[in-house]
Amino acid sequence: MSRKVTIHGDGWYTYEGDAMYYRYSKNDDGDITYFDPESGPFLQIGGEFREYGRISSLFIESAPTNKFKIRIQTER
Repeated sequence: MSRKVTIHGDGWYTYEGDAMYYRYSKNDDGDITYFDPESGPFLQIGGEFREYGRISSLFIESAPTNKFKIRIQTER
């Protein structure tokens, strides 16, 4: 599966790639608490995003069919 991380600076990243499906959950405020694309990785608030830091927010962005794109904010 092809995956790509784009570094935007100030703790912001876009993670995108191939996925036939993904799942996610929202809290009562409508904020995404986890995102899990086909074949992973499982991303959750408070979890580590590679070497980039601890995940503080997740935002699903529009992507073509059989793809995913998610904006990730991290803190060190």
